[in-house]
Amino acid sequence: MRIRILSLVFVLSPAWVWGAFVDDFNDNTTGPQWTVLTDDSSLQVVEQNQRLEVLSAPSNHPNHDALYLSNGSSPMLLSTADDFEISIDYNFNQVRNTPSVGASLGLVFGVGRDLDGTDSAAIGFFYQRISILSSPVTITGVAIGHRTDDVSFLDASGIDPNPGTFRILYNASSDILSLQRVGGTSYSLHNTVRGVWNASELLISFGGRGDGFQTQSGDAYFDNFTIHSGTIVPEPTTMSLLWMGTVIILSRRIRPLTHCPHS
Repeated sequence: MRIRILSLVFVLSPAWVWGAFVDDFNDNTTGPQWTVLTDDSSLQVVEQNQRLEVLSAPSNHPNHDALYLSNGSSPMLLSTADDFEISIDYNFNQVRNTPSVGASLGLVFGVGRDLDGTDSAAIGFFYQRISILSSPVTITGVAIGHRTDDVSFLDASGIDPNPGTFRILYNASSDILSLQRVGGTSYSLHNTVRGVWNASELLISFGGRGDGFQTQSGDAYFDNFTIHSGTIVPEPTTMSLLWMGTVIILSRRIRPLTHCPHS
């Protein structure tokens, strides 16, 4: 995977990011920063066509995950001792069938303290099939949620157009983590990352969540993952945890994120 690093300066360890660290997915190969985690073959993330595509086949399992997680062979964790800003572009054009009520599929972007998702936060754009006045309806929207001590919270939701950009910012001096769809839905967690989670660094994750809808190439994808600022903390001990293949930072236990707002 071609990773474009603009003025990336390594000062022993950790590494300070001056400028931007960008993975544009242009070479269609998973880079060493990422581990690909999938629950089932019906939902996949595939780096192709110079983007990261989310491909879904209809199934009866609405809580599957298919994610890029930043604990690859060259892991990237963000230090919470310093401010950081990360973003990723997303596009979710359509779903291609009319499934039963309860089906959902979303594109999610988040950070978390550990691999099991006990303490984590994410923003996502979702399609969901619901019932309104006994009639099935497909709705779309953005939702933001977090987990603390394995308890889920739905923090914000809204109707936002797509395509768009997800952005996550952290203010270290104030311990404020902000998640936003640029120009749309946003939410900030106060005194949580260090104050409650006691997190010294955070993993990054993005990909698909849900199932039940069908997508094909060009329907749902990410592009231009960027670390605009922050401190990357290499974490060799993370590699010893890779056996936890189905345990992910954006665990499907973040169930509030699978419920989109009504249109």
